[in-house]
Amino acid sequence: EEELYKYPVTKFPEVEEISTSVEPFMRLFQVVFKWQRAERKWMDGNFLDLDAEAIETEVDEYWRELYKIQKVFNKKLKILMGEREERERERKKRRRHHEESEDQEQEQEEEEVTPPAALGICGTVQDNMKDFKEDIPVISIMCNPGMRERHWTGMSEIAGFDLTPDAGTTLRKMLKLNLEPYMEQFEGISGGASKEFSLEKAMLKMMEEWEDIVFCTTQYRDTG
Repeated sequence: EEELYKYPVTKFPEVEEISTSVEPFMRLFQVVFKWQRAERKWMDGNFLDLDAEAIETEVDEYWRELYKIQKVFNKKLKILMGEREERERERKKRRRHHEESEDQEQEQEEEEVTPPAALGICGTVQDNMKDFKEDIPVISIMCNPGMRERHWTGMSEIAGFDLTPDAGTTLRKMLKLNLEPYMEQFEGISGGASKEFSLEKAMLKMMEEWEDIVFCTTQYRDTG
């Protein structure tokens, strides 16, 4: 309204200061919320819908955003510690000049700087991300789009029980089966499935390209 009536625009420095202070907390809340929602989807969603490459990219994005936010709070912590050290230096200077009694000095002892709680949240979420990243190879090996029934049969024979996923299979359930000892063998089967899948796609593409091609024949001279 002030702009419309060409009045001098009132400044609200405290509002700007509050907005600036709140901004990193809002960013932290948003990235943690997105991460938790994505992790639940990956852990408890349909197992065969998981895409290891896309998941790794998304986790790396959350990690980078969290790292940037962490730097903001670390900077705040350094400023607080710097201010405390400055006050300590001033106190020592006054003490040397006998400007304060020992009792007064004791009363004004500086408290230890407490790191922002947000830094603890950043650390906890980063640890969660590290733990999840260790499971991405399982997704890469077992959620291969080239996997067919024969491959699951091969893996099941190695593990000693049926591993073929169904509608209720999730990453959380699969991880509880403790399949780590067999992963190297599973990787070989999955690698073979990838190569077969590449050949399958190439053959389908070739068939599509040749589908509309028609070869015409004509009589050869007068032999009929």
